Formats: sequence, structure tokens, C-alpha cells
Amino acid sequence: MLDQKVGGKLLSRKGFLRSSRGMSYVEVLVALTVMSIIVLLVPAAMLHSTKAMNTIEEKTVAESLTRTQIEYLKSIAYKAVPNESEQGTNTYGDIAKVLPPDASYVIDIAVVAVDPDTDLNTYGRYQELVLTETQKDAGIQEITVKVKHIDRRILTTIFYKVSR
Repeated sequence: MLDQKVGGKLLSRKGFLRSSRGMSYVEVLVALTVMSIIVLLVPAAMLHSTKAMNTIEEKTVAESLTRTQIEYLKSIAYKAVPNESEQGTNTYGDIAKVLPPDASYVIDIAVVAVDPDTDLNTYGRYQELVLTETQKDAGIQEITVKVKHIDRRILTTIFYKVSR
């Protein structure tokens, strides 16, 4: 016979201990519990990673659109902010030359004249000025570029343009 007895248990031809008993009920329950936890956690982890990837893609597209729009606005000539009598005209808002990848992205541009003699407000930014007929654009503008995706603001960038 090729089987040998070692420590009261039979050793088979391949060297594994052979037991006459099967798995206990507790071992089966523990194995099923571990497997069910794994089966439940894998789809949740995949869903979370998919949401994270979508958010990262959304932010990357918004940053690219903003950078391109800012570079375009820097490259065109300075245009003065209209005063009260010219309020129907828009300084740079109509010039959103950057085309979003699809219609769900929207680029908003806001231009505010900055008076260098005014104090900064509590947020560190200049307060909005409403130019009267006698006031003129002082040659400094705060331009805000906002990128929205599906009616949710993704990125807001503020930069300054100076008349030279």
C-alpha cells in the first residue's frame, strides 16, 4: 500500500493529509460570508472609481477650456468697459471663441472695471464699479471666466487685463 500513516492521519501518494471528515458548518458559513462581502464591495468600488473618473475628466475639460479662453482674451486688444449709456454692449462676453466639447459645457465671461484708487473689499477683490457718464475705464479690468457643466459650476478663474 502506498499510503502511510503520519501522526494518526493518512498521508496520500501526493503528500497531502487526507481526512475522513469534510468541512464543518462554521467553516462553510465563514467562507460564504467572506465571499458575499467581496461580491458586495467590488461593484461599490467600481461605481466610486467611475464617479471619480468622471469628476476628474470634468475638471480637466474645464481647466483646458478656461486656459484657452484666457489666452484668447489676453491676445485680443483691450476694450473699455461701457458706461451707463452704452450698457447694451458687452466688452468681451460675446467673444467666447473657445468651443466646448459638447453643448453641456457653458463658458460665461464677466468683465468688471477696476479703479486702482479704491480699497480692496473683504474678499481681496475689487468691488464692482458702475461707470457713470463722466467716469472712464481706468485701464484695468477684472475678467472672470466661469465654466459650467450641466448647470453646475465646475471652475471659476479670475485674471486682470491692463490697457497698454
